[in-house]
Amino acid sequence: MTSQTEFRSRSDLRSTKPHLASAAKRAIADARAERVAPFVEQLRSQGHLSATRIARGLNDLKVPTPAGKQWTATQVGRLLRRLAAMKSPAGPQR
Repeated sequence: MTSQTEFRSRSDLRSTKPHLASAAKRAIADARAERVAPFVEQLRSQGHLSATRIARGLNDLKVPTPAGKQWTATQVGRLLRRLAAMKSPAGPQR
């Protein structure tokens, strides 16, 4: 005789509280952004103002992305938006 749990679908196995998972992911991303922020500020003070120049600078400094790869302008743009949202008094706009 087979157990009833063998017939559960994948959707049944997902978290019943997805908002908690997304909040945890946001918290992890915020913490990563805070760790990279000093490097970004250093690069900005040296005149690297565009996302492309900041990405190049982060790569030159050997600062890895969360995936361990090289930075792109798109990733830096997202990072800058996240850092700006974290600094705003209203908090992140999501």
